[in-house]
Amino acid sequence: MIERGIPAVADDVIARLSHFKNVYITWDVDSLDPAYAPGTGTPNAGGLTTRELLDLFRRVVPALNVRAMDIVEVSPPLDHADITTWAAIKVILEVFGMLQNKWYKGK
Repeated sequence: MIERGIPAVADDVIARLSHFKNVYITWDVDSLDPAYAPGTGTPNAGGLTTRELLDLFRRVVPALNVRAMDIVEVSPPLDHADITTWAAIKVILEVFGMLQNKWYKGK
C-alpha cells in the first residue's frame, strides 16, 4: 500500500466493491503501526499511521454504500495510555460523520 499510495489503493477498493448493493467494513486495529495502536494482540511494525487510515476511509466510505462497520483487536489492557482506544474512537466518529453527511445529502 505504501509504495502505491493511499489514493491508488482506495481507487482499487472502490472499483472492486462499487457494484455491491451494500458494503460491510471490518477494520483490524493492528493494521496501524504500534506507535498509533499499541493495544492490540498482534502489533504490526511498519503499519499505517492514523492519518493514512483516515485518508483511506475518507476516500472509500463516501464512494460506497457502507451499511455497517466493526473494529476488532482493540485490547485496552495492553495499552496503558489508551492510544489504541482513542484511535478506534476517532475512526468511529469519522465514519459516522461521513455516513451522516451522505444520508443528509440524500446519496
